[in-house]
Amino acid sequence: MGGLLCWARRSAILKFDKVPTDPHQLPKFDEQIAELIAATGVTESLLSDQPGAMKQLCAVLGKVKDGEHTWSKDDREWLLDLVESLYE
Repeated sequence: MGGLLCWARRSAILKFDKVPTDPHQLPKFDEQIAELIAATGVTESLLSDQPGAMKQLCAVLGKVKDGEHTWSKDDREWLLDLVESLYE
């Protein structure tokens, strides 16, 4: 999966063009990017396009406490860049 198909799925799920700076929007961003990455075919596409990314992706996605993501600004930017690499 890639190109237009990935862009369409990304646009349908992720409503942010960049990592929000408003702390109240971060949970919504986190929820949407996690949903996008979990969507059928997306993880496989991410890892086939970026073969060295699996270890980092697992480490970032594993940052959860009490059911909430504990991602840093850098984690969120990396995830967004990774997703956007599929259709650029």
